[in-house]
Amino acid sequence: MEFCRSSSGHWLTIRSRGLYSARKKWYSYGNLAIANKVVFPKWRAGYSLFHNFAKSWEAELGARIIDFDSLKSVSGVASLAHFFGDFWTNIKGYASFLSGNQYTALTLTARQYLNEKTDFFYATMGYGNSRMI
Repeated sequence: MEFCRSSSGHWLTIRSRGLYSARKKWYSYGNLAIANKVVFPKWRAGYSLFHNFAKSWEAELGARIIDFDSLKSVSGVASLAHFFGDFWTNIKGYASFLSGNQYTALTLTARQYLNEKTDFFYATMGYGNSRMI
């Protein structure tokens, strides 16, 4: 839960996230958030299904939904990730649909894990339109 106050008013956001492992090579991630519409969307939701392949590869397919007062958007997401040594890389693509138009974005993330993979340094680059959630 987040509560913020500024000169333009105050707002409240309640978020929930979950991770579920159904089988050894499959897991899913979901999130849901609601807010009082001042700054954040009225509600947003996301779900992704992940599959782990041999040789430290992982794929993701998912969807994101966002709802402001005058703006509703649905996005599809797909990614491919790879672990090697203490490093993890991920390339993720988004296709967002808003008011009959399609917008795309691409992000590349790299992490170097430290301390038995409990801490890490990371860098992210992106290109395209913001995915909004």
